[in-house]
Amino acid sequence: MRYVSTRGGSPSLGFSDAVAAGLAPDGGLFVPESLPDLSGELAGMAALAYPELCTRFLSAFATDIPAAELAQIVRLSYSTFDVPEVAPLRALSKNLHVLELFHGPTLAFKDVALQLLGNLYGRQCRIRRENINVLGATSGDTGAAAIHGLMGKPGVAIFTYNHEVTSLPAPAAFRVLVRARWLDRHRHAIRHEDIYSTACVQPLLQPDLAIGEPLARAAGPSAGTAVYSVVVRNDGTAAATNFDVGLTVNGVARPNIAVPTLAANSTQLVDFTAPRCNAGTTIVATADVAGVVTEPANTSRSRTFACGR
Repeated sequence: MRYVSTRGGSPSLGFSDAVAAGLAPDGGLFVPESLPDLSGELAGMAALAYPELCTRFLSAFATDIPAAELAQIVRLSYSTFDVPEVAPLRALSKNLHVLELFHGPTLAFKDVALQLLGNLYGRQCRIRRENINVLGATSGDTGAAAIHGLMGKPGVAIFTYNHEVTSLPAPAAFRVLVRARWLDRHRHAIRHEDIYSTACVQPLLQPDLAIGEPLARAAGPSAGTAVYSVVVRNDGTAAATNFDVGLTVNGVARPNIAVPTLAANSTQLVDFTAPRCNAGTTIVATADVAGVVTEPANTSRSRTFACGR
């Protein structure tokens, strides 16, 4: 069996070479050059257990893997499922059935394919004496299923992104599903605090606001008042936009002052007129972020200082 690219610009490959290549060099997907006719075997397949059925079917496509070795790979792949049927078909009524695809080690339907694929990659590394690097950059069930399928395979290094900003609570489940002693020793975690598009992982561009101690730098317009300058820094790699700076002196909050933008790696003084602080009291300065894409909404940076008098 030979495999050709859907874009027609790459030479044909055998099954194992196509698995090793992943995408075709021209960006297409590898598909069989021709499809075998299995219609005469369907009746005999009906009574087979799932591993035997899978082996019989794959033997028509993975023609460069010896039959006994292919059968062993398939049996190993589906030994991780919690029911012997692997994907049992349950009858809900006379004409309604449901196929259960959640019995794999990560509970994802993708275990059905990726437990097998992981063992095929393990074979590739062993017989070719090559190593592979696997990058997991998803917070969904694909990443957990793919990484679990590759756990413990010789020659495999796994790199995973840890997402701090995402619209889904899935990363916690992702980490739980793939937690194992082997993974803890051999996975390389990369902290990545940015959201990513469907095309690629975007570079980290994020504001990072910090607040310095307010300074009473001048007398205020009336007796007993002073002009306080709140120091706001943006230590991040992107501009901070549309945030409010606040000041509380002697327990009384002053009206917030809006800052339209503060460039990356820059500092701004925000002036407030307030009563002079009393000895033994505190000054509280805040920067409330609202509407900054790469910061959670309404994030507050707050610091408390002792009165300088």
